[in-house]
Amino acid sequence: MKKVLKLLSIMVLILYIVGCNSAENVPDSGTSPVIEESTTVKDTFTYNSDIRYAERFMLVTLSEAGVIVDDRDEGFIHLVTIDEGEDMLLCYDPNCTHPKADSTGGDPQCMAALYKGNCRAVYYNGTIYFFVADGIYKHKIYTMETNGSGRRLFAELPFYYNASYVTIFKDDKMYYAARIPHEIENTNKVGYTERIVEMSLRDGSYRFITEEMDGGVDQASLVGDTLFMRVMYNGEGFCVKTVNINTLEERVFITKEEWAEGYRYIDAYDEDSYYFYDKSTSTHKIGIKNVDGTLERILLEGGEDENFGGRACMSCGMMLYQRKYDYNGEPAGYYFMSVETGETVDITEEAEKYGIVAYDGYYDAFISQVFDENGMNSSWGMWSREKILAEAAK
Repeated sequence: MKKVLKLLSIMVLILYIVGCNSAENVPDSGTSPVIEESTTVKDTFTYNSDIRYAERFMLVTLSEAGVIVDDRDEGFIHLVTIDEGEDMLLCYDPNCTHPKADSTGGDPQCMAALYKGNCRAVYYNGTIYFFVADGIYKHKIYTMETNGSGRRLFAELPFYYNASYVTIFKDDKMYYAARIPHEIENTNKVGYTERIVEMSLRDGSYRFITEEMDGGVDQASLVGDTLFMRVMYNGEGFCVKTVNINTLEERVFITKEEWAEGYRYIDAYDEDSYYFYDKSTSTHKIGIKNVDGTLERILLEGGEDENFGGRACMSCGMMLYQRKYDYNGEPAGYYFMSVETGETVDITEEAEKYGIVAYDGYYDAFISQVFDENGMNSSWGMWSREKILAEAAK
């Protein structure tokens, strides 16, 4: 009973924090935290303020209340609260015994239980979407409202999915990687090609917006009408391309050869340009370049003995990166910079303390991942920029 009361009190506290202190958002006793769209999105970088991503953090997705963790090993969905790091099952019934999904493949009795088999959960605008495998040639999508409403079958699709890396939401559309299976000639094996699918969140209708690709899309960003895609080819490296979601015109702007030489795409900047990391020269550079290659702006340049540790995260005009890393085992420093002003804060101690791996500008929060002593299982966290920078200033 004490655990139930503690869970309920935490849920009410989270709701108070994310509900803008409005009495209309306070839930009845026994309900879950209501996760609503943020009303504090910055206007400075409006080009992507209406777009949500779930592709960067693998088995987690972000919300106004914290990190929603898709724990396949345990078989339940968790919510890890912002700053407090409180981990709870995302279940709404205080009397629930939390049974796992049964072997029949039917709807789980517990709202926090994942579906049996391969299930991936992502979040957008108050709704959790469950991608559920139905064999190797099709899948289903279920929805669950975070205000406590039950689950329902939303769509059935005649292809497989790859939502672990790429899921993008914009307005009433969802974009993700569809895996198109086919039998490999003269074998008993099944191979896949990938296409990006655009789905209506209103009625589940869909269309493909790319041609079939032999490689898998492992990163994507949508800016305006331009979708940027990093495509991974087995044993052959990466290339980076764009597709216009209206005209469906595709264009490769970083080839596999350029990637092999050390030229890296980081993320989209606007519809015509992108952040890059160039380590093909003796001094490594991070900058912004347009897709036709005629304009370039250098943001950072390392010295002869320093690079950026291979990690740079851009979001809403802010950049989290490593620096002062040499090849003699010296520890990396972590820095947080405004692309617009160049103002930089050293957050090395905080990054190491919390295990920070990324920054999300939409929620204005840092994302952390901490592994166990064997370097295997990991726990996730979400820390506000205000908290991290306040600690760095001490």
